[in-house]
Parts: sequence; C-alpha cells; structure tokens
Amino acid sequence: MGRTLLRRWFVCVALFTLPIGVIQADDIARTRISNDEAGDRLEIEQLRRLYAKATDAIGSATPESIERGRAIYHRIFTTDVQIRTVGKNPLTASNPDAWLDIVHDALKDYAGTQHLIGTQLVSIDGDQAMMESYVNAWHQNADGSTFVFIGTYVDKCRKTHLGWQIYDMTLRQSAGGMIQVDSL
Repeated sequence: MGRTLLRRWFVCVALFTLPIGVIQADDIARTRISNDEAGDRLEIEQLRRLYAKATDAIGSATPESIERGRAIYHRIFTTDVQIRTVGKNPLTASNPDAWLDIVHDALKDYAGTQHLIGTQLVSIDGDQAMMESYVNAWHQNADGSTFVFIGTYVDKCRKTHLGWQIYDMTLRQSAGGMIQVDSL
C-alpha cells in the first residue's frame, strides 16, 4: 500500500505542475506520467531550490558560507553554463565561479538575504528540460530598509553524469523596490 500511495502522490504532484505555455499540444491530452518522469521533475525543481540556498550562503559573505555556495553552484550548474540577467544593467557569466563572483559582489553589503522560490513549471523532452521558477528575493540593508526583487528564472537543463543540471539560466525582473520593514 505504501508504494501505491507514493506513486499516486507523484502522479498528483506531476499533474499539478504541468507547465502552461511551455508544453506541447500533445502533452495536454496526457493525464498520466511515469514514475521516472515524476522523479525527474522533482530533481529538476530541486536545482532551483538549491540555487536559492547557495545564493543566500554566498550573500552571508563569510569564507565558509561562500565555499558552501560554491559547492552547490558546481553541483547544479554545468561547467559551461551560460547565465544572464535581463534589464537595464544586464549581467552575464559563462561558468559557476564567474556567477558566484557576480552574486557575491551584488549581495555582500546586505545585512541579510532570502530567496524564496514560488511556482515552478517543468517541461521534459528526453534528457533536456525547461523550467520556469518564480522568485521573491528580500535583501535587507543595515538601516532596516529592504530591497525586494520579484522575478522569474528561465532555465534550460540537461541530464548529465551528475544528474540534472542547469546549462542556461536567464533571470528576468518583473517588479521590485525598497520597502521599510520594522525590526523584530
């Protein structure tokens, strides 16, 4: 019974995470997915969650936390990952360490950060996948003001000898700005 219940849970999770606008017309009629595909979806989604954890560690700016973040970046990104932001001052990197340097420079002066991953949509085609993930990122200044970033990550992933990895990442900002948050 436990195995059947787990399989039903995977199928329910997968059905509710079918991407809108990324899937093909043939996928709309499909109501069942395999256990392997459900496992792949969960592994792919986990990449973005690990990214948030690594980015917050890098933002802490201690040597130990930066190295924790670096280890995670090297697990979730391919060595030749292409990363870009879209906007007035676009940023680009072509490997995990170059992106770590950009992230560290952007976050090192904040008193704290928290990257919250929201809705995630995944579309898998063999050993390739697309994922869109919403992000709300909070960046607190020493004076208590907080910069809130609201955006979307668009990732291209592929299955490698390490498992699923991101080989192309685009970060788009939808909204954001400074807010005052009362201290606890």
